[in-house]
Amino acid sequence: ETKANSNGPDAYYAGKTQTNMIEQSELSYVIPAELGTCYLSPAYQHMYNDFKKTGLLGPDGDENELISLDQIEKGPFVKSIITDQQFDNDGPVKTLFREYPETLDIGGHDGKFPPIMDFEKYQIVKGFEEVYKGGGLSAEELKKLFPCFLKRFACDASEYIKYHIKHFGVRTPFPSTKGRVQNDIFSTNIYDFLKDNGFISLLGLMQFGYSLQGYGSTGQGTTISAFYFMMWVTPHTFFTFILNKGHNEVKQFVLDALGETPDWFNKDVPVVGALSKGWGNVWNNLKDQFEDDTTSEGKKKVNIKFETTITQIIRDKVK
Repeated sequence: ETKANSNGPDAYYAGKTQTNMIEQSELSYVIPAELGTCYLSPAYQHMYNDFKKTGLLGPDGDENELISLDQIEKGPFVKSIITDQQFDNDGPVKTLFREYPETLDIGGHDGKFPPIMDFEKYQIVKGFEEVYKGGGLSAEELKKLFPCFLKRFACDASEYIKYHIKHFGVRTPFPSTKGRVQNDIFSTNIYDFLKDNGFISLLGLMQFGYSLQGYGSTGQGTTISAFYFMMWVTPHTFFTFILNKGHNEVKQFVLDALGETPDWFNKDVPVVGALSKGWGNVWNNLKDQFEDDTTSEGKKKVNIKFETTITQIIRDKVK
C-alpha cells in the first residue's frame, strides 16, 4: 500500500524539483520522492557535509537528515528491476529458467519468467546473461556454471575498483590530470568498455548505479563515453554496494583481492540515500538565508521572484 502526500496547496517547484512524501505500509519511515532531482550516492557526501556546515539542512535537532534507501537484510524489497528486454528468449538465463528454475531462484509462477525481479538477484542473473549469451550452451552446462558465477562477479568487481583507482586516483569526480587516463576510455562507449575490459559480468549492477539515475544507457549501441560512466560509477559507490549486507558471500573475496579496506571508504554512507525532508526543504532554507543576506545599505543581495515568466537565461554571458 502506497500513499503520496504533496506538500499541500502551497507547494511549489523549488529549483528543478518538487518533493512529494510517500508513505508505504511496509516501511517505518516516509520516503521523499523527488521529481526532478537525483537521490544521494556516496559521491555527494562532501556536498552534504558542506550543506550541514552552512545551515542549509536546518537547525541542530531538527535537521534534514540523510536517510538510507539501501536494502535491509530480510526486509521488504526496496529496489526492483523490470526484466522486459533484458533477457533473450534463447539466451542463457531463460534457457536455464525453463529447465532448472530452482537453480536461478528468481521466482516466477506457472513457468512464467518474472516481469519484475529483486535487484539483489537481478544483478547476478543479468551478468550471467551477458557473459554467456551467444555461447550456445545447453541447460545442463549452464546449470553447472551458475553456482560458480558469484565468485566471477566478485573477482570482476575487485578488478573494476582497482582499474578505476589506477586511472582516476581517489579524487572525485575527475582524475587529477587527463594524462593518467587512457585515450580509449574517452573514445570507447560504455558497453564496449565493459566488454573489452572483462567487466561485462557487472552490467546488471552498473545499470542500477548509472542508468537508473538517468545518466544514460549502458546497453549495446550507446554512444556515451566510458569516461563519463566512470565519473559516476566510482569505487566508493561500487565498494559500498559490494559490502552491502546482501553481499556477504562476496565481501571477503573483494577485501582479499584489494588487500585491505581503502582509506576513503566510509561504510556509514548509504549507496542510495535521500534527504528526510526532501530537496524542497533545502531550497526553503536557502531562500531564508538569501532574505537575510543584505548589503551595508540594507538591500538584498539576491532578490527572489515567484510566479514569473522566464523569457531568457544568460549564463556566463551566454544567452
